[in-house]
Amino acid sequence: MDKTWINLRSRASEEYIRGVTNFLNFAFERSEDGKIWCPCVNCVNTYRVSRRDAFDHLMCDGFIKGYVRWIFHGERCDGSTPPIPTNVEEREFEHDIHNLLNDMMAERVMNNDECNNHSVDATTRLGDHNHRLQGDKFFDLLKDAEVPLYPNCKNFSKLSFIIYLFHIKCFNGWTNKSFNSLLEVLKLALPDDNTLPRSYHELKKIIRELGL
Repeated sequence: MDKTWINLRSRASEEYIRGVTNFLNFAFERSEDGKIWCPCVNCVNTYRVSRRDAFDHLMCDGFIKGYVRWIFHGERCDGSTPPIPTNVEEREFEHDIHNLLNDMMAERVMNNDECNNHSVDATTRLGDHNHRLQGDKFFDLLKDAEVPLYPNCKNFSKLSFIIYLFHIKCFNGWTNKSFNSLLEVLKLALPDDNTLPRSYHELKKIIRELGL
């Protein structure tokens, strides 16, 4: 299925609207309760909504740029089992992570620029300071996207694994306490020099920077 429409700038174009409609058809054919996890940039697959609400969200807010394998809406690699990243698939996913980070940074800078256009010199200097802070956070996230989960790990970077885990937590409604226990076990099970956060508190700091 063609998904290039996800990256279109104009959400009023016929191609984008057709893409949203095809996605909704795909997702709701696999929905058991008439609702799906909404993949708009604000809900980021953490809220279940009706078809009408999903359409409104995707038209007004946009589709998550990095979400091109619809694993939370029934898409599977072989039609029956959840997708297991291969080297090629993982490179594609890492590319999507970088697109996600670039889109996030561009949106924040644009929002700050709009605010600064209406501000005085002192506030502008504060805006410049905020730009530098955001730039530092952005490059920290880029580093996490490059750092492997553990040495010689080919399937996940630190950031991609965190995002996978966070989506699974939201998708299954895990409590923070149960998710924290999972992280503790995974931390022990992985090689000693793994980069997985030790707790949900540490992981949440990274998720916040992503705006999730």
